[in-house]
Amino acid sequence: MTDFSGLPTAFSRLRLGEQKYAVFAHREHISAIRRTVCTIWTKWLPDSDTRPPMHLVFERFGEAFDFSTGTGIFEIWIPIKV
Repeated sequence: MTDFSGLPTAFSRLRLGEQKYAVFAHREHISAIRRTVCTIWTKWLPDSDTRPPMHLVFERFGEAFDFSTGTGIFEIWIPIKV
């Protein structure tokens, strides 16, 4: 996305440098996000061969997510060091 003019005023834009990420898709209702985040931090990260992130963790909401219902798919991106 290069045109940010349509973003709501509460949003801002941030450019991130090149980095490796572990990307997790959350496919349940937004109310279940706690379970997904806990699984990432208490199961996946300790069991993986990566070091904990030292940078910004972010979520990416695309067209597959419906903000009015809290349903659909969105992604959690965690920078990793292998």
